[in-house]
Amino acid sequence: MVDGHKSFDQSAEIALLLHMPIYYSGLVVETTNRCNAKCAMCYQSASPKGSETLGLSSLDTDVIRRCIREAADIETIGSRFHLAGGEAFMYLDDVYALFAEARDAGYEQITGTTNGFWGRTLPKAREVCARLRQSGVTSLELSWDYWHQPFVSGDAVSNCLIACQEVEIETNLRLLTTKQHSMEEALAALRPEAIDAASRMTSGPVFATGRAAKELDAEEFYHSRSSLDDNCHRVLNLTINAFGHVFPCCAGFDQTRNYIMGDVKEERLDTIVERMNNDPLVRKIVFSGIRSLVPILQESGHDIDDQYFNICHLCYTIFSTPEYVASLQAYMDNRKQESLTRIVAQLEQAAGSQGGQRI
Repeated sequence: MVDGHKSFDQSAEIALLLHMPIYYSGLVVETTNRCNAKCAMCYQSASPKGSETLGLSSLDTDVIRRCIREAADIETIGSRFHLAGGEAFMYLDDVYALFAEARDAGYEQITGTTNGFWGRTLPKAREVCARLRQSGVTSLELSWDYWHQPFVSGDAVSNCLIACQEVEIETNLRLLTTKQHSMEEALAALRPEAIDAASRMTSGPVFATGRAAKELDAEEFYHSRSSLDDNCHRVLNLTINAFGHVFPCCAGFDQTRNYIMGDVKEERLDTIVERMNNDPLVRKIVFSGIRSLVPILQESGHDIDDQYFNICHLCYTIFSTPEYVASLQAYMDNRKQESLTRIVAQLEQAAGSQGGQRI
């Protein structure tokens, strides 16, 4: 019975790896990796000079407009458009235009992430929020925590929350925490009436990726309650980063450059999405989980364990390490060649058998 269950599980995994399309909750576009802040916990390592890891880049608005329209016609991408950075709201006129493009393309949810620096005064926050609502925005995610405070005032974030409520833009006050810096600490810097104006609050742990991995003490990070065996196929967002490179998520993989699946400056988005859907390495990550790559790397001679805080931490570590990616590509190429050899042998055997029957 046990062997039967194992066989069934393996067959189910093979079916997923071969046939099930990769679905995305929506389209995420990171317009720039510049940011007015330089937060110690930033997984993108964003700064006023761009990413300290990948360099400075911003994506042309005409390219983004085209991708918004193309994504709207791709069946495996949900009807949600999300604008992010860096800090995309440093370029407000572009932000308004891109949100309006998504509205006109028929997206049901039009959302963005910002640190709210633009809400320095309540009148300014009201002006910006009115324009955002007019452009079709349905929800904003406001990033706020201990590490934002040297760069963005609590009053600015408070003004944004109040102004969003007035124009009926839903808000998600997104708070990141470590063992030392809590949600309560971050909320204490906001006005009580602004906290009441938030549609919802979510709290999550700082990931040990990007600048956080360099500047924060490893003892500060929380370990995820989820297993490293988990996969991510239910929570993917098709992501275009500031270089125009396309990834299946916006949680760290998008901040690497060793496994590029396509560039929207050079190809249509549907071409890249189809390539990703057929990419054996991407499919293994999505359906079998990132931990399934650890044995492959170990067998290739790499000293990698699975002592990571969460699956995103492990994924970022693997794909930001060129040697790991080269070994994974070699493994997949070998598997592909083995499959082709096996298919050719089967065809030759079948042809020989038919020839014998004719004789």
